[in-house]
Amino acid sequence: MLKTVQITSGGGGGNGTVTSVGLSAPAIFTVGGSPITSSGTLSLTYSGTALPVANGGTGVTASSGANSVVLRDANQNTIVNSLTEGFVNVAAAGTTTTLTASSAPNYCVTGSGGQTYQLPDATTLTAGTNYFFNNNQSSGTIVVKNNSGTTVATIQSGGYVEVLLLVNSPAAGSWDVHNYAPSNVSWSTNTFSYPGSITSATWNGVAITNSYLANSSITLGNTAVSLGSTASSLGNLTLANVTISTGTINVQTTNLTSTTSASATFATASLPLVPAGYIQVDLNGTVVKVPYYAV
Repeated sequence: MLKTVQITSGGGGGNGTVTSVGLSAPAIFTVGGSPITSSGTLSLTYSGTALPVANGGTGVTASSGANSVVLRDANQNTIVNSLTEGFVNVAAAGTTTTLTASSAPNYCVTGSGGQTYQLPDATTLTAGTNYFFNNNQSSGTIVVKNNSGTTVATIQSGGYVEVLLLVNSPAAGSWDVHNYAPSNVSWSTNTFSYPGSITSATWNGVAITNSYLANSSITLGNTAVSLGSTASSLGNLTLANVTISTGTINVQTTNLTSTTSASATFATASLPLVPAGYIQVDLNGTVVKVPYYAV
C-alpha cells in the first residue's frame, strides 16, 4: 500500500532541525514532491516499469519473447511456438508405477517383461487431462489401470495409446482410450498396409464376394489355384472358372462315410483316358486318389 507522508517544519520539542527531506524508491515507482525543504507532500506512483521476478513480480509488462513470462490474452488464451510436456523413458521391470497429479504425462517402456501404470486420483485432475503410453518392448505389455485398480488399457508391443480423462469424479474417474497406429502400419486415402495378423475383424458385416477374390490366386499345399471370375463365399465355398496347375491337392476331411457322394458338371460329355492329376483325399484314415481331368 502506498502512503502519502506530510512533513511540516516548525517548532516542537526535541533538539535540532530538519532542513530537507527527500525520498528515493525502486524504478517501478515515480517519486513526487521530493525533496521537502519547508513543508510539503511526498508521493509515489507506479512508473510502468515491471516488478522484477526476484521481488515477486513477472519481470515484464507484456510478453516480450525468450525467457519472458507468458501472459494470457483477453480470451484467456496463450499462443506459443512449441510446448514440450514431461517425458519418462523407462526399462520394463514387471512392476507397478503409481502416478500422481504431478507426474509426467508421457511414458515410453523399453526392454521386455511388461510394466503396469496406475493413473492418478481423478479428483486431483481436471477433465481433459491425458496420458500417453508407448510400448517399445521386444515382448511384454503395458497395463494401464485407473486409481481403483481396474484395467483401462492393455498395450501390446509396438502399440501407442492415449488415455483421456472425461469425468474427474470419483477417484477412479472415467477414462477414454484411443489407439494410435504402430510404426509398421502405413495408409493413405486409397491404401492400407499392415504386415501383422488380424485376429478379430468383420468385413462390413457381410460375406467376402467375388469383388475381393476375383483374379487372385490361392496356394493349397504346393499347388497354385488361380481364381478367374470367381463367385465365392466363405464356409460353403463355390468356385467357377478355376484352373488347377499340375500337381496333387491333398484334402483332409473328417466324418465321411461310404455313402458320401459328390457330383460335378463338365463342359464336355467325354473325358480323356488319362486324368490330368489326382486329388488325394483322407477318408477317416484311408487315403484315396480321386482323378480330375482337363476339360
